[in-house]
Amino acid sequence: MNDVGAGEFDFDQAYVACGGLEVTPAPDGCVVYDAAAEKVHYLNPTAGVVFELCDGAKSARAIGAFLKSAYELDAEPLDSVRDCLVSLCDQGLVRPCATSSAAP
Repeated sequence: MNDVGAGEFDFDQAYVACGGLEVTPAPDGCVVYDAAAEKVHYLNPTAGVVFELCDGAKSARAIGAFLKSAYELDAEPLDSVRDCLVSLCDQGLVRPCATSSAAP
């Protein structure tokens, strides 16, 4: 399905949302409709933020830094970011960029 695995995860890799998705904000996150797969995905608020940050420019590490600042955490939640990105990839919602020019 994808080549992103937790054991080989590159935190300097940038991710981008897959095409053909319809995103609708919801009070408790967002709803992503994949017309090609005829699937609806419900993302919690944090997963929704991670998904929105997958713009092809931000690395997983940069997403972790953003979440640390936004949620006033003591440390970057890199394990959670990794798990979320792996899940989003498995669901076909995001994919790694072919070449990452993301800043750490």
